[in-house]
Amino acid sequence: MYIKKQTFAVAGLSVSGRSAALALIKRGAKVYIYDDAANLERVKKNIEKLTAAGAIYTDAASAVEA
Repeated sequence: MYIKKQTFAVAGLSVSGRSAALALIKRGAKVYIYDDAANLERVKKNIEKLTAAGAIYTDAASAVEA
């Protein structure tokens, strides 16, 4: 599968979701991330790290509008 320039969504940003999102970003994918527990401190830290790496965070309201 060619990952570069493809778009992916990763839901759930604990250990495996964070790892999957980072792997996709490193391979050149456009990655949207979401977690319904975004208010938890560990998830907030993962959101910050992933957006700094190039991921695009979306909340539930934005996901429904799209």
